[in-house]
Amino acid sequence: MYKIQHDKRVNLMKYAARVAGEQRGYAKLYNGIVPEVFCPSLVRIGNVDDGGKWVCNPMAMPSGCAIMSLGVAGDPSFEKEMQLLTKQKCSVQSYDKRDPGPVIEGMEKINAFFTKALISVRDDPENNIRSIQGEMKRLNIDRIEILKIDIEGSEFSVIPELISVVDICQILIEIHGKPKKVVELISEMARKGYRIFSYEINGAWHHLSEYSFIHESCIEQYEATPLDYYWHLV
Repeated sequence: MYKIQHDKRVNLMKYAARVAGEQRGYAKLYNGIVPEVFCPSLVRIGNVDDGGKWVCNPMAMPSGCAIMSLGVAGDPSFEKEMQLLTKQKCSVQSYDKRDPGPVIEGMEKINAFFTKALISVRDDPENNIRSIQGEMKRLNIDRIEILKIDIEGSEFSVIPELISVVDICQILIEIHGKPKKVVELISEMARKGYRIFSYEINGAWHHLSEYSFIHESCIEQYEATPLDYYWHLV
């Protein structure tokens, strides 16, 4: 059925991006969107309310891998639950422009580390701004297994450049934007090989919804199954 509905779905997503009126755009986007990949081992990690993320088969992560979490906002539940579930086999690097306070105390004991910094596309040490590429070089990381992002709209500048130069298996992101910008970002990610396996509509604030992506090169590793790829055509 996914393949039968393919063309109609592509057209609906295109319409969501151009239709006048935000509510109509959100209606078309959220009525038409479906996963492109089926993950049989979908796990909610972090807060069951706002702040948690859906991850595809986290137990399949290789030992010694790197996880990056951008935007903590006083809630390190994602980092703590990830390390509890996977027995700390990967390191977690977390960043936020604000100091989360005592909630992050003891993170080093679970192989998780916090840096107070604003993440952007370029390093600017004088203003405490860091790029992911710069952090990967500093930490001697050549691939990110999971990238969790909640950076209040900066994803529109950070993600396109990042996915062009960095290998990332899963991207878990809260996208802050109107339908046109959301559609454009997801389709750009799809053209770089990132496929949706989960989405979560925010019933109160439609411009703040959650999406989880897996790169095509990682689908077999995480024991997922391709359904129908359509976003790259939008």
